[in-house]
Amino acid sequence: MYVGIQFILFAVYIIPITIITFVTGTVFNIIGIILLALGVLVGLLSIIQLNKNLSPFPTPITGGKLIETGLYNYIRHPIYTGILSTLLGYGLYSGSGYKILITMTLLVLFLYKSKYEEKNFH
Repeated sequence: MYVGIQFILFAVYIIPITIITFVTGTVFNIIGIILLALGVLVGLLSIIQLNKNLSPFPTPITGGKLIETGLYNYIRHPIYTGILSTLLGYGLYSGSGYKILITMTLLVLFLYKSKYEEKNFH
């Protein structure tokens, strides 16, 4: 269920809806680009560090190992952090309150999804 809602929110994010827009300036553009770049970097590094333990589902793979090194030593859920940073950064850059609202909805979903994941890993 969590994965399905997540992909629906990703799809809705991509739709070019122009409600709740705001005028961006240099500051929003710079902050947006920095968040976007950091998000992509964190996301890619965390996927690489998960290696064979990566799964799109909130239950661990059979024989999966809890990764506690690299980014996982500093960030509890770096893939979610990367996704949220990327989407928030683009929302700021593009001046889309709609995209920022979808990002905040994903944040809430990731909070529930991560609690479910952690409960099932132990």
